[in-house]
Amino acid sequence: MKCPSCGEEIATDSNSCKYCATKVRADVTPISTLLNKQKDASVKIIGIENMSYEDICREINKGGRFVRYSQTISVVFASFYRPCKEIYFLKYDEKPIKYGSKYLLLSVFLGWWGIPAGPIFTIKSIFDACKGIDVTNEVFGYIMAIRDMYNKSCNVRNVDSNSSVDTLNNSNIKSIKI
Repeated sequence: MKCPSCGEEIATDSNSCKYCATKVRADVTPISTLLNKQKDASVKIIGIENMSYEDICREINKGGRFVRYSQTISVVFASFYRPCKEIYFLKYDEKPIKYGSKYLLLSVFLGWWGIPAGPIFTIKSIFDACKGIDVTNEVFGYIMAIRDMYNKSCNVRNVDSNSSVDTLNNSNIKSIKI
């Protein structure tokens, strides 16, 4: 991470620049804490516990992503294909099957039995369990909005007092591969 004032390299766990004493990171509240404070949060995000906004940005830049899975359950003449309620954050070195295996097993054992859509929905669920449905754009946009709302309500600035909060946010947005 670079200092917004002098441009010198700063350790990622540092709260201020050792060269010019600019405060760099005042907010290290984990994003999961901010999401839990939202009253309308109906979807649980698994895998971002104790991660700050910057940690999530770093992981996404390396290739991490938010995924969702689907499941199929069938009974003779009715088949139900539906997405799961949870969203999972996969770090760049994690495989989607890590979290998708329970949806894979559920669909394999309970999905085939509906006629005619059961086999079709089950095959789609199997593919979804193996690769995950990528929802990074939607979730990351939501996380950015929550973070900005939190910073404004707490009057927290992530850079020195001469800069605005938007300066750091815009530089992070440009550096994220979504």
